[in-house]
Amino acid sequence: MALKLGELTAFLRADSTHLDRGIKEARGKMQAAGERAREYAPVVGAAMAAGIGAGLLGGMNLEAARAKLSAQVGDPALAQQLGEAAGRVYGRGFGQSAADAMTAARSVMQAGLLPKGADAAVIEDLTVKAQTLAQTFDLDVTQAARAAGTMVRSGLAGNAQEAFDILTRGMQVTGDQAGDLLDTFSEYSTQFREVGISGPKAMGMLAQAVKAGARDIDTAADAIKEFAIRSQDGSKTSADAFKALNLNAKEMTATFAKGGPEADKAMALVLDRLKAMKDPVEQRAAAVALFGTKAEDLGDALYAIDPTTAVAGLGELEGATNRAGDALEKTASQRLESFKRKAQQALVEKLGQAIPTLEKVGTWASENSGTLLTVAGVLAGLAVTVWSVNAAMAAWNAVQLISTGISKGAAAAQWLFNAAMYANPVGLVILAVLALVAGIYLLWTNSAAFREFF
Repeated sequence: MALKLGELTAFLRADSTHLDRGIKEARGKMQAAGERAREYAPVVGAAMAAGIGAGLLGGMNLEAARAKLSAQVGDPALAQQLGEAAGRVYGRGFGQSAADAMTAARSVMQAGLLPKGADAAVIEDLTVKAQTLAQTFDLDVTQAARAAGTMVRSGLAGNAQEAFDILTRGMQVTGDQAGDLLDTFSEYSTQFREVGISGPKAMGMLAQAVKAGARDIDTAADAIKEFAIRSQDGSKTSADAFKALNLNAKEMTATFAKGGPEADKAMALVLDRLKAMKDPVEQRAAAVALFGTKAEDLGDALYAIDPTTAVAGLGELEGATNRAGDALEKTASQRLESFKRKAQQALVEKLGQAIPTLEKVGTWASENSGTLLTVAGVLAGLAVTVWSVNAAMAAWNAVQLISTGISKGAAAAQWLFNAAMYANPVGLVILAVLALVAGIYLLWTNSAAFREFF
């Protein structure tokens, strides 16, 4: 049964004679135990200090990253909203550091990916998507968000989620061996829109070209850009090329100038007519006239592009980024990292709440330095109490083993976190030290034998 502080004080004052006798009898045992503990205390203490220090450092890095984000954004309310979302993203194990999570949240905001009135859940979700894309494919998160934002603004994607899904599938299908996929969509999204093709279709067409031997994604995208220009410039060169394909030059120019779905269909028709040409010399001339010198760079890869099958070639597009993120979060390494980061955040939060009390303790300590010197000697003699950490460490190890067997379920995850917080030896030691200091204070003020003993 728990004994309240007031009750303990009353007990000590009422029964000081028995207490004095008990302390005298325990003197020899405590001294012997202290000698034995002297061998182990430095090792255990160093390990505990390292653990607490790492936790404080990780949590304080998060606080520093939040402060930097606030300075970068300039809007305190928005910065707080972004910071809270980024903190949760970091707590889920995404990013190499707290600064990475903050950068991801800021990039999502600055890329224009946040819908109007976006709440914390939406910000967190989109930040996770940006970080998932960057983390999965070793990309810069700012470039990833910029590419997605350009796709949304140009109309290639209906929203941020679709943009991230397109980029994720593009990375998975093409491999992005030249490292130019993000830059391609940042640069050429407007040109894709000019010829009426959607984001999924543009990605599918680029993937077709790369699989057929195109040097890189940028070369295929540049060819489409040239076509967007030449198909509506009304030049004699373009007109002759349309005629060579048995197409009405005036009508085709008007169709491509208008853009939209009709331009999309017209581009598919042009490619079909090019593929059907029998004379390779005439075919090459028509291709260069409409696609520029990039037609020569692409070679036969140009004729592998088929707008009608491009989207199907991407496979399951919807939810691609979510699936990638879920795969990351299910790994043992990220689950353990997430657990550690949540513990760090909780430690810093609790310390922040304790600052007023710590300030009062500091004031008392400065006014009672002589007493503290005596208490320091007491703590050295009672180093054996550190042995109690062994049981706490066993509980901590058990929780870590249990965590590997828990793979899904919000209730299970919450149970794991709560159990660890209670079993964490750092928390137990803090409670033990507080109890020890309170006990020493009461003994010192109520027992002459205790004062004489030390």
